Amino acid sequence: LLGVFAPYLIAILVGCFITFLWFRSAFLTPANRDAAPISFIVEKGWNPRDVAYKLEEKQLIKHWWSVYLINNLRNRTGATQTTVFAAGEYSLSAAMKPTEILDALVNGKMITHDLAVPPGSTVTQLPELMERTTLVSALEADSALNDRALMANLEIRDSFEGYILPETYKF
Repeated sequence: LLGVFAPYLIAILVGCFITFLWFRSAFLTPANRDAAPISFIVEKGWNPRDVAYKLEEKQLIKHWWSVYLINNLRNRTGATQTTVFAAGEYSLSAAMKPTEILDALVNGKMITHDLAVPPGSTVTQLPELMERTTLVSALEADSALNDRALMANLEIRDSFEGYILPETYKF
């Protein structure tokens, strides 16, 4: 009796093994075990599919649908309720498993940057201080600090002088 069903049994076992390998590759294996962390920015209003596409585009994951599917399964089981991720900058690596990347995004483990404005600082010194955050160049910061339309929008008359207080700002 076993002899008649042996080919079918072998085919089923091989199919199960191949499915296991595929599942492990798609959901449990990092895209690149040797990758260094990179900055990944989630824009305001991105939904899980947008994030998944960008993760694949940045080569942080192999397949966009793996993170998307894991997130949907977690939502259906009540493990998380994430339809939109918090906008911000994250430190992610292709050496992370797709589940670890999703956990970092769901838990909002964002990178924060400090801008220390010492007492006595003037607006002319701010561009150099802002450049140290690596988010903007001194030229971009200077341009923003002298932008008349921005000042008018914020109801500031002539200058940001006196509006930016000595403090360590985290963003």
